[in-house]
Amino acid sequence: MALPDANQLLSQAFRLEQLGCFAGALEGYRKALETHPKPAVAVIKYFRLLREVGASPANDLKLVWQLDPGGNYWETDWVRYLLSGLNCTEIIDCRYSEFHNNAIIVDCGIDSSRSGYYFELLKRGFRFALVHLSDEHYTDDCTAYSFANFVIRNYWSRAHAPDRNILSVPLGVMNGFRVSGLRTTSDRRYIWAFAGNIGKSSRLEMAKALSSVSDGFLHHTDAVNPAAARDHTHPNAPLAIADYADVMSNAVFAPCPGGWENLDSFRVCEALEAGCIPIVEKRPGFDYFRHIFGEHPMMTVESWTEARELINRLRENETALNARRLVCANWWKSHKADLVIRIREAVLQSFRSLPESDG
Repeated sequence: MALPDANQLLSQAFRLEQLGCFAGALEGYRKALETHPKPAVAVIKYFRLLREVGASPANDLKLVWQLDPGGNYWETDWVRYLLSGLNCTEIIDCRYSEFHNNAIIVDCGIDSSRSGYYFELLKRGFRFALVHLSDEHYTDDCTAYSFANFVIRNYWSRAHAPDRNILSVPLGVMNGFRVSGLRTTSDRRYIWAFAGNIGKSSRLEMAKALSSVSDGFLHHTDAVNPAAARDHTHPNAPLAIADYADVMSNAVFAPCPGGWENLDSFRVCEALEAGCIPIVEKRPGFDYFRHIFGEHPMMTVESWTEARELINRLRENETALNARRLVCANWWKSHKADLVIRIREAVLQSFRSLPESDG
């Protein structure tokens, strides 16, 4: 009688795991590894289940930065806000040398060379959540997702959407973006405002379409020219973050065209933070912002000619215009608060252990 091979043992062990027979499942995974010690699926399943049944209470959380939060990164204030519902001790590592149980690890630009660090956390039985930033082009290595208890990432991805242990969150606002009090609709100087490089994607189309809408503000930055970026007296230099926040707080509508490839950008959340009505793009059959935000009150268009018509139509009705802007502002305030609660509950839930009995 032939002995079961590694795949059969793995299938049997996985069936026992679904039934809640954890001790039997662990034994099955061990046998699969003894039969063939290299099947990656068996290794991951074995260590994940071993970690989950032997976990201690989720306390003494650590926030481990694998990027310098004080460096040239735009998202660190937003990350701290999202995790503000969790009481964490911060550790700045940046060398992949810190190994802690109940850790929330912030990383970006992840490649295959970092998989060993995350797998080591799994092998040690350490529970951890991964905050994965800046995967705008979907080129990062996501192997570590298989080792983590929970993953928080920006840039919604169809590949990860079915996984309940992966939460896609908005980009948020850039470090230093602050608005002190929201102006009323009538107190805003601009009916629309945009500051940025209009050479990307559909931005030139946006600028041409909205150029005929009166009382707008357009500041074209020359991000391709290094001298312009360094010299703030240059007419095409990027606005200082405080000046940009002031412009946005004076705008009613905020056109938010995509970047080089991705439809998302920081300006969407910054527009919401400033109390504007964002106008975002969608592609045929792909409404990105419904995926990342769920149901939202922002204006969504497939062309910037459509945006121009929407602005002109709505500005003719002051009551409706004010109501639409307030809906966006109130929705964003609620959505932000809900994100903090949702992340807190999801991380703590993912850190809870399974019952040790075989049922």
